[in-house]
Amino acid sequence: MARRLEASVRDGDTVGRLGGDEFVALISGIQGHEDATAAINQLRQVFDLPFVVSTGDHLRLTASMGISLYPSDG
Repeated sequence: MARRLEASVRDGDTVGRLGGDEFVALISGIQGHEDATAAINQLRQVFDLPFVVSTGDHLRLTASMGISLYPSDG
């Protein structure tokens, strides 16, 4: 998942793993809620593709996401 997230952001943006199954994406250049919504929709598409594991099984992930905009959400 980390590799997929990293590949889905632009150069200069940051993806980090907080632990276990928690990730954070720092997206620069967001001007407001519309930009944030577009960015999160792009990240959400990463979860639409199944993972194929060594047994040939297809695993699907789900995610809950939140948005915080600096400085209003500090």
